[in-house]
Amino acid sequence: RPALASAPWASAALITAISLIPLAVLEFGHVAPRTRPHDVYDATIAHPRRPDTIPAWVAGVVPLALAILSAVGAEAFLARSLHSSPTAAAAGVVRAALDATCALFFCGLVTEATKLGVGWLRPYFLSACAPALDPNTGMVPDIGDAGPGAPPCTSSADAQRPARVSFPSGHTSMSTVSAAFAAAYLAWAVARGLRAGGLSPRARDGVATAALLAGLAQLAFAWGIGATRLNDFRHHPADVVGGLVLGGTIGGAFAVRSILGRGGELFDKEEEGGGGEEEPRR
Repeated sequence: RPALASAPWASAALITAISLIPLAVLEFGHVAPRTRPHDVYDATIAHPRRPDTIPAWVAGVVPLALAILSAVGAEAFLARSLHSSPTAAAAGVVRAALDATCALFFCGLVTEATKLGVGWLRPYFLSACAPALDPNTGMVPDIGDAGPGAPPCTSSADAQRPARVSFPSGHTSMSTVSAAFAAAYLAWAVARGLRAGGLSPRARDGVATAALLAGLAQLAFAWGIGATRLNDFRHHPADVVGGLVLGGTIGGAFAVRSILGRGGELFDKEEEGGGGEEEPRR
């Protein structure tokens, strides 16, 4: 019970509130994205709109679930050298799950704020814009980016809004943040567990390989989600790269927070019951 009580409930609730309240305002408050001029002859925004290969909830929930499963495996591996009881191991899982969830929420806020602030046009923007036709020729007039809002769109602002928030890719950032968290957490757990000793060289190699493959598999899944965004004409390559960088940075930062929050140091603390005391130096 004391070990579970040591989980960062208060800080997790604070980060969640800081993230979700502004995110809800941005998402449901009809905040208008930055308006950029456009050219009807710009081929990069003239692609057709296709259905999402990967729904948004899959890009967010599935990688988070995999990250939590990774934490379960990591804490199970550390049980032999780090934890004094199953409750202490459970506290480690709870701490990691809370931090991974907070990372996802915070990444969502940064992603949405950046989308609205940049206002980059999606590859299918013209199909959402439905530019006005010249009544004489029945064709889109060649007025390029002659002025603000030119050429004019015939669709409503609400219809255009999703097409004006291309950078960065939300699917990519939301999947990468959990994958990066999991990869960093697994790397720490394996390094911490192997440092304790007690395994044969073959077992050590097997554990390190399993952790590597688990981390890479989750990063590859996030990469694959980013690739579908290109095939669906929902994002430009720079949007996907931006999502990878953003998600990877936030996920890694929260993984470090989760690790350091356990005892203040990466490897020089022996913890019991989620708290631990420093080993005497010889």
